[in-house]
Amino acid sequence: MCTFETSEAHVGEPLQTQLSIYSQAHENSTPLKFTTVRFQFEGCLGEIKLSHKDSEESATPKSTLAVVQLKETDESTPSRLCLHTEADLTIYPNQRKVFAFPVFFREAGEVAILGSDFLLSTPKFDLKYSSSVESQSTTASWWLQDQSGFLRARNMNIDKALSLKVLPKPPKLEIQVLDDRKQYYTDEKVTVEIEITNGEEEETAIVLEARFSSRTGDVLDYQWITSAEEANDKRRQSADSTIDLPGHPIGNLQPGEKLTEIITFTGTPLASEHVLEIKALYHLVSDFDTPLSKTVAEDVIFSSPFEANYELSPRVHPEPWPSVFILPDRNTEDEDKLEGITQRWNLAATIVSFAEEPLVIESTVLVTQTATGGVVSHIRGDEGATKEVEMKIKQSAERNFDIDIQKSSLDDRRPCSLEMSLAITWRRATSTNTEASESQESVTSHLPIPRLTIPILEPRVILTSEPSTANDPFTTLTYALENPTLHFLTFDIGMEATDTFAFSGPKLRAVNLLPLTRQQIEYRIVPLVGAIGKEGGWMYPQFRAVDRYFGKTLKVLGGEGTKDTGKEKDNQGLSVWVEAC
Repeated sequence: MCTFETSEAHVGEPLQTQLSIYSQAHENSTPLKFTTVRFQFEGCLGEIKLSHKDSEESATPKSTLAVVQLKETDESTPSRLCLHTEADLTIYPNQRKVFAFPVFFREAGEVAILGSDFLLSTPKFDLKYSSSVESQSTTASWWLQDQSGFLRARNMNIDKALSLKVLPKPPKLEIQVLDDRKQYYTDEKVTVEIEITNGEEEETAIVLEARFSSRTGDVLDYQWITSAEEANDKRRQSADSTIDLPGHPIGNLQPGEKLTEIITFTGTPLASEHVLEIKALYHLVSDFDTPLSKTVAEDVIFSSPFEANYELSPRVHPEPWPSVFILPDRNTEDEDKLEGITQRWNLAATIVSFAEEPLVIESTVLVTQTATGGVVSHIRGDEGATKEVEMKIKQSAERNFDIDIQKSSLDDRRPCSLEMSLAITWRRATSTNTEASESQESVTSHLPIPRLTIPILEPRVILTSEPSTANDPFTTLTYALENPTLHFLTFDIGMEATDTFAFSGPKLRAVNLLPLTRQQIEYRIVPLVGAIGKEGGWMYPQFRAVDRYFGKTLKVLGGEGTKDTGKEKDNQGLSVWVEAC
């Protein structure tokens, strides 16, 4: 019986095989001396043939295990391996002879045992005994020899022992992605080292391929970082090795030699998941006809380092509005001059870091992508917008931007909206340990902002609070009424009296606003005794402005120095901070 040690083997690697011959003849029978024993196979292994050769073991009936070496015969072809060796084929009754040897396969495929032939030649006759796999034993054993020389059997699965799957030669080239970053961030430029180790026993010629894949189908652009001198040297080595494989050539590697290649790519603008596949295509310098490959895959996940919440509130623009009753002076040089009214809005952005490591925000810029409705926007950031700040995980920072919106013409009454994004320029606070990493580069990430609809054509009331000072114990409240329409509007205004503060200013009054005009009404308030604490407190002035013609009450919008505490204080609306007298 022929038995394979394992049910799988690889091209070019030894597979231990055993041929076991056992005689069931009567114990008084004459020993048999076979001239030839041959095993036939199906697949990439043709046959294994043993020819008789006398030895000292011919005179002993003891069971033995002999290690022999096989050689290829002239009948061997690249697709069909035929092996032969010489051994002592004399066998006594109840004797078992086991011949062990390694088999080296040259091609991948399936191998199955078909049967065996035993040839016996004597002066009087020649005998050939053939058996198929079906006629052989239903059990299989792998034989081991102990220190005393006795054979011991290890049971094996009969199906696995009699059949074999030869796999392609396993690549011994090792690929390792060297990167100690725990997380990648959107828009970030990433530099990764790829370490190649030649585990083959011969010199190899290698090229690398990189490929990104994702569920969304997005493909990242990448670049191999190689100096011009190194690139020319690698091309020369590749030409000398007659390598003809596509990809990034890295030249020839000696056995055990290591080489590091650097690849760089940039993260996507939005959070996404990708898989980076690094594939090495190579062949042994001594065997150009057998291409080999090794592939490793690494998950590359880009997450957003920041998230932001936004709050849009109105402001009073300091410059006067143009008068609808005065015709502008037009000349050819001022054809592009804006003639519409200007409104100011404030966008407060609360930025929160979700990175797993400290990040440094270098600057924050509000960018206008598109503006509809014939408006032009001018943006001005606060002092913190250009100030560096280190952000730890879940730490927040607030940035404020004033947005001046102006129509190109007073006759343009179209509604308007803004598509904007927050451009945050940042860098990692600490450097990584990767040798390829240089000083941390600045990265600009764009956070999208929901569309801002600007009601530039609607009347509005804006409350601005000016706190008291040491010289002036009163808090000044300024209500700015704006009429950006082309209609004459009349508002009935009034301030309700409370038991928390006293005020000076019109309790009830009618305010007439011409088209495209605005007017400010001031109140001075002082807290009553016991209404606030020693350091001050929040007051809730109740101001009303009712459009007399339409009977509509305008909502008071909070400007500078105000706080919307409607949800906190039983829907009392805007509040202002008042210092204690």
